[in-house]
Amino acid sequence: MYIGGYPRQLRYYRASSLSHALELLSEVGEEGKVIAGGQSLMPMMRLRMSFLNNLIDIYGINELRYVKIDGNTLKIGALTTHQEIAMDPTIARNMPMLTRAAWTIADLQVRNRGTIGGSLAHADPAANYLPALMVADAELSIIDKAGQRRVRLSNFMLDSYTTDIKPSELVAEVDIPLDRYNAFGYSILKRGGNAFPIVIAAVAAKVGNGVVHEARLGVGGITAKPLLIELNDIEGKSIGDALNSAQRSIDASIDESIKGTRLLSDIHASDRYRLGAAKSFSLEAVKSALGGRS
Repeated sequence: MYIGGYPRQLRYYRASSLSHALELLSEVGEEGKVIAGGQSLMPMMRLRMSFLNNLIDIYGINELRYVKIDGNTLKIGALTTHQEIAMDPTIARNMPMLTRAAWTIADLQVRNRGTIGGSLAHADPAANYLPALMVADAELSIIDKAGQRRVRLSNFMLDSYTTDIKPSELVAEVDIPLDRYNAFGYSILKRGGNAFPIVIAAVAAKVGNGVVHEARLGVGGITAKPLLIELNDIEGKSIGDALNSAQRSIDASIDESIKGTRLLSDIHASDRYRLGAAKSFSLEAVKSALGGRS
């Protein structure tokens, strides 16, 4: 019998270390799931949209909570909270659109508890981080008892709420290269401070001597998996020419990318509204990335 607001009965485990968490995952297999901040999983459990027999709490594993630079790579532990990302000066200096993405997540309570690894593993198509990390070519470090593997975030997310992760694995780290892009933009449409985003647009570009050498656009909230688009039409152009032609390039690129794809639509925004907003907010992200660059 369903009782509103209460998850079904399950076994709860609290992992005392990373090795303990991996041991528990190997034991429970497909009948278990990891919980970190719980800001996405717990509501689904309370609504009985997610049925689990075993829940493994990893929130107390501090070895997965850090921000550091190793060579040309920004490394973020999977249990780093949204608020820690929003406030971190290293991230602000090197990947400002990620700072912006973190600040736009829900409200202070959610940011203080939710984690970047949990958000990525949950794979909500309107998750704030996804477009920004995809255009930055982020990779995930995924571990289990047998070892570690690395996968690009763009390949990790397969569909809405569906990822490449196996039952025995967990996301350990997010790695972002710092030597590929030097211009970033992020734009978001949401109704109210703690509402879910309707549209998210992120841009990463390589700019030098007044020329756009490379530019990519990520768009979330309109399809089951965020779009990742190479803005080839503005590459090789001066910043001024790139900005002048950006809207045409964005419109054509998005239209081409969504062919044969079902657009998201709900009570908050129709598919037509989302598509129009995606094109407008993508232009804002391009302007943010290229504005003032030389």
